[in-house]
Amino acid sequence: MGFAAITLRTAAFNHPAQVAETVLAHRYSTDILMEEIRMKGGAYGAMTASDGLERCFSFSTYRDPDPLRSLDTFAAILKNGIGDFASDEEAEKMIIGCYARETRPRSPSEKSFVDLLRFFSRIDDGCRKRKLERLIAASAAEASAARKELASQNPAGRVIIAGTKYAEKAADVLGVTVQVLPV
Repeated sequence: MGFAAITLRTAAFNHPAQVAETVLAHRYSTDILMEEIRMKGGAYGAMTASDGLERCFSFSTYRDPDPLRSLDTFAAILKNGIGDFASDEEAEKMIIGCYARETRPRSPSEKSFVDLLRFFSRIDDGCRKRKLERLIAASAAEASAARKELASQNPAGRVIIAGTKYAEKAADVLGVTVQVLPV
């Protein structure tokens, strides 16, 4: 079994495009990757995350029987518009899911940790309010534009495949050498 991941550059935190990328990540993780990576590809799990503070949009799999196929699938999802919303009404369902995740009640320890991170990152209540307002106002067209921007990037150099057999096979296809990381 292997693991595959790619990371692309995302919009900065507190930028309107970053909210659209968050909606895309939610759509891919809760819908598209379930079918394309888990059901068709046989991976145990797959996820997508968008982080405006770190400026990265990542796809990843774990316990993946064919990590190279997963990398191709990630690229196809972005380039072919798999998961684009047919309408704003369709996008609204994903926006509701994102809003619920942003506003869900947290345990006291989670709340303390999140508040500490927000303090260090200088994320005040105004930033949080703007993010929620932008999330509520997000549209299918904004999500499509964000996907096209992500698709225009070349993830070369930001690809990880764990598992020696799969890494060697992928390295041959990608034309790179395997780098063994210290454990």
